[in-house]
Amino acid sequence: SPNDAAVRLKLLNKIETEPNVTVAKLVEECNHLRNLKHDTEMVQQSGGRDSLEVDKVAAKQNSRSTFAQSDRSPDKQPA
Repeated sequence: SPNDAAVRLKLLNKIETEPNVTVAKLVEECNHLRNLKHDTEMVQQSGGRDSLEVDKVAAKQNSRSTFAQSDRSPDKQPA
């Protein structure tokens, strides 16, 4: 199909530049290029509708309380 013309050209170029290329490598490259093309089309079609945005980032202070050491000795128990 005309949509796959770029993939065909890249595969033909690979055959010309790498004389020892295998059919398995060409199939792998073809699948990679087709997946990349499909992913690119999906991103372009979404037009940012599904993107996440951060409006504000704020730091939250730790709310742990610190207790002072009491004056009680270990042998004194509260009444």
